[in-house]
Parts: sequence; structure tokens; C-alpha cells
Amino acid sequence: MLIGTRLCELPSTTRMPISLDQIAAQLANATSARFKMVVTVHGQPAQSLTAYYMQPGRFRQEFPGGEFNVADWEAGKMMSVDPNSKRVTVFHLVNAAVEDTEKKEQKNQFEMIRDLLVAAANDPAVKFEELGKREWDGKQLLGFRILGRPQPMTVWTDPTTNFPVRIETTVAGPPKTLLVMDNYEANVELDPAMFSLEIPEGYQLVETDVDASMPAENDLVNSLRLCREIYGELPAGLDTAAVAYFIGKSVAKQGVDPDTGPSKEQMQQILKIGRGFQFAATLLPESEAHFVPDVDNDAPPDQVLFWYRPAGGQIYRVIHADFSVTETATAPNIEGAQPLSRQ
Repeated sequence: MLIGTRLCELPSTTRMPISLDQIAAQLANATSARFKMVVTVHGQPAQSLTAYYMQPGRFRQEFPGGEFNVADWEAGKMMSVDPNSKRVTVFHLVNAAVEDTEKKEQKNQFEMIRDLLVAAANDPAVKFEELGKREWDGKQLLGFRILGRPQPMTVWTDPTTNFPVRIETTVAGPPKTLLVMDNYEANVELDPAMFSLEIPEGYQLVETDVDASMPAENDLVNSLRLCREIYGELPAGLDTAAVAYFIGKSVAKQGVDPDTGPSKEQMQQILKIGRGFQFAATLLPESEAHFVPDVDNDAPPDQVLFWYRPAGGQIYRVIHADFSVTETATAPNIEGAQPLSRQ
């Protein structure tokens, strides 16, 4: 992997420039890693966990309550284990083979951050904000903020190793989600058994398929249609908090076995609905995407639900209450419409 030479020059008092290409190379060449993560979704409490990465494409997340997730992209599976309920959910990734692998391949958080840093190192248009020195756990770190990309990122690095110690980034929304990763350790010895997809003895198994291809406009249309057909209403918004609340309330209305959790059919409903909302979450600010909340079942067929402008286009795509899609040269002007922003 070739990484262009990019120096983020800090004030002269630091006496050492940060070499972005060397930082990116350190992550790109790491065969394993261990780090802490704190995920804060706007409007929700922060969630802390420990993450482990091992080439090729294996990832494990451990939560304070004992639950853990394992993903293996080569095996095409993700597994969620809850020791408290002795329940295992296995997600089989389907439709993962696509022609544009650079943009559409599945990535865990380590690979996502690694590739964002590599892309920044190779992009001469990327700008940097110098943050100077900071003491962290007895170490003098040098920091900078990467600007001019859809996902701003702050990196604090050890100047003696050029390896990142702490990375903060805002993940694609809505809503705004702060992802903080620190205590990075690279090329650590990890037991491959940590990434095993073997089902623990005595656990109840639930299996379901997950479409791993990139979601498209039609997925959002289908999600909105399913919300109305299955649950009788539309969500109040398309941000993570609104969607999670809507799905939780709706599944509970259908009835969930307290011992086994959602059925396979309910899991498929949740995944299909979430897939459409994922499409909305991937839209960049220049798409000018908007969602119209509080549209009831008696709304006229031409009532606008959602609109956006596809990348590189000048025409807006508009989804209506009858789930038809039309095009217009100007964006709808609807009072109360919610903008979807990644900033």
C-alpha cells in the first residue's frame, strides 16, 4: 500500500513534524491491534467497550456486561453472544461480492479508521489544523485535526513511534456520533480462538441473513413501506435514536418472547428496515437530504416523505406517501422537514 509523504507541520515549539504517511503506514502494516472504544450517539449515553483486530478482517468487541460480538469478513459471518441469556445470534453476510471493492467492502472500525488515514495521506486537498502538544498517561503527544473530508478526525500520536495513541472521529449520521479510540496497541499477540465463530455449548442459536451490499434508494422506499404495512405508522425521524425507538416500540407491539428474544422473522424485518435507513445515513451533506416527520396514514398520495440529490447530479429525487419516486429540478419547500446532516 503506497502512502504519499505528507507532513503536518506543527508550531516550531514542538520541534518535530507529524508525518501523516508514517502514521497511516503504522496502521496499514499492523497485523493485529487492541484498543478501547467509547461510542457516543447524540441523545444517548456513551457506550464503552474493548476492541480487538486480527488480519484478515477479524474483529471482536467486548462490552462491560459480558456480551461480545465477533466478525469475520472472510467467513462472511458476524456473531453476537449474550452470556446472560445464553443466546447467540449469527448473521450470515450475503451479496458481499461487488465490483467496487474499494468503496463497498465490509470494514470494521479499525479498518475504517486505517483506510481514512491512508486516504488522507494520499489526498493533497486534505487540510490540517495543528493542535500542538498534549500530555496523555505521562506521554507527550502531538496532535492534529484532519479537515476537508466528510468525516473529520482528530489524531494524537506518540512522536517517538509515529503511532496513534488516541483518535477521535465523527461517524456518518444522522445523528452525530462521536467515536473515540485510545490505548492503541499494535501487533499484539492475540489468541485466534477469540475470533472463533463456534457456538458455545448450551446456547440458543438464532441465524439470519444480512444483505452486505451497499443500500440504495429502493431500500429506503421498501423500509418506509414496511414500517407502514407491518407497524401501521412511519418513524418520527431517520436518525439513529428515532429509528431505534420506533423499531423497539413496534417489535414490542408484535410481542417478543422474553426468553428467546425477537424471532427470526422479526429480525429480518428489523434488518430490512434498518438497511433502508442506512442508505439515508450514507448521504453526504451536498445531497441536501430531508425527511418530513409526522406524516399520517391519511396523507394524500403525493405528500412528500423524503428528498435528496444524488451525488454529482442536479435533479432531486422525491419519495411520496404512496412510496412512488419522482424527480424535480428544485428541492421541495416543506415546513418542518428535517435535514439529514453528517456534520
